[in-house]
Amino acid sequence: MKALGFYPYQRFSVDSALSADSFTRKDFAPFVRETVFEHCGDGWTFLVSRDGLVQYHSARLEEESARIEKTWEDIARAESFEPVWQTYLAHLNILYFLFECSMHLNTNICALEFFELNYLDTTRITYEGNTAIRQCNYGGLDRDEMIRHGSMTPKDENEFRRFVLPKAVLNDLCSYYLSAIIVDEEKTQSLLPVAKALSEHNLRNYDIALVLCWFVAERYIHDLWNKLVANKAISGKRKDKLKGRDYTASVKTEILELNGLLSASRYGALNATRTVRNGIAHQFGRRHATKQESTAALTLVREIIEETMSLQFPFHTGGVPVHGV
Repeated sequence: MKALGFYPYQRFSVDSALSADSFTRKDFAPFVRETVFEHCGDGWTFLVSRDGLVQYHSARLEEESARIEKTWEDIARAESFEPVWQTYLAHLNILYFLFECSMHLNTNICALEFFELNYLDTTRITYEGNTAIRQCNYGGLDRDEMIRHGSMTPKDENEFRRFVLPKAVLNDLCSYYLSAIIVDEEKTQSLLPVAKALSEHNLRNYDIALVLCWFVAERYIHDLWNKLVANKAISGKRKDKLKGRDYTASVKTEILELNGLLSASRYGALNATRTVRNGIAHQFGRRHATKQESTAALTLVREIIEETMSLQFPFHTGGVPVHGV
């Protein structure tokens, strides 16, 4: 089996910290590579190693990778791996985003402070049975990966600092989120701009975060508009006027609110986010989103995705890790 993995920004161990005598083990590297949590879903597998490396395997994407690899036997027919990698990376980012949500689902444990993963943040692991036999780090070796490879051994827990994560959080992640979302490509792609917005918010790029939130909000307005047009008992010519014109988001929200498809509070939140987005887009550097406006936009899109997906997404928008809140 092959999997794609990453270390979250906040390093963790599952259920308990390593005992003091663990750091004197001669086989420390194989020890931390051991799988301490595994969940198999419908065509996907989620694993966590003792050192907190999060790993994800997609049977569908691995089959597609194997098919593409065979095309390279004839360079004239060789296909690009890029579409598979883009999808794999999207799944990995959604997994990380949902991991952040699961930290606050039942009990607030700790904010992982989600940051969007790129190619250089990932590592490729090959398993033989239950043993990791090969690992390729695309961004080079950092300290944790050197420990995992056996190039160095920490002296004590201060050199291998981890917060302890209850296994219940991982169970919530798999049973509540991944089983409902990771197998549904439409849901995955719908959540991706929300995850990207949260990442930009955590990086203090509030303009980008708010604009990404507006993409989600505009899609929501578009879907409600189509619902209104489809259900309206009006003649063909009048319906064509609603369908055949490119009404602005402002006009659409006005009509949707008048027809009861938007509450007064949702209408106000959409207009507030739209106004800031327009200022960013048209005032050429003279208008910037504040942290409060970015947070309000994230709150809006959280309510939207919770409404449309019938799931809770209690991600943290404070911008810094908060323990025990």
